[in-house]
Amino acid sequence: MQGLVGFSRRINDPEGIKEIDDRNKKGRGCIFIGIPLPFIIFLIVSFVSDEVETLDALVFGGGISVAFLLIYLFAEYLSNSKRSWDGIVMDKELKNKTRRFRDGNIENYIQCTVSFRTDSGKKRFSVGNSNSNPEFLEYYDYLNVGDRVRYHPQLPLAKTPKIHIKK
Repeated sequence: MQGLVGFSRRINDPEGIKEIDDRNKKGRGCIFIGIPLPFIIFLIVSFVSDEVETLDALVFGGGISVAFLLIYLFAEYLSNSKRSWDGIVMDKELKNKTRRFRDGNIENYIQCTVSFRTDSGKKRFSVGNSNSNPEFLEYYDYLNVGDRVRYHPQLPLAKTPKIHIKK
């Protein structure tokens, strides 16, 4: 189990697994109600009111329900544990950038980019802005070039701790 050396075992911890399972159950419960709800509401309105035709209710209610289903499936894909990876921090870059708005205002911000090379050889990037996520700068400072990291979609990025042995 070479890939596990030095990493947090929180992903395999029963409490961590229970926390993720609880979060997933709550999400599935909400979506179980949320997907058919627009369809049901539109049908009820079409039967009660003369303003909405039944066919229109089926189309609009069904369309909204399908949109909710697609959003749910996309979120499930993003949080799939098979998307996790181990890798090494290859490069860090800070850029001072300027954004000009249509009303003439100018905004200066810092863009932080961290690039990773996964154990399978793929490149991954993490980009953050100082104006949209101030904590990203702390995350940027936390990582150093050459650090081994583990990404899991449902947990924060984990870094292998440096072990110093005093003699």
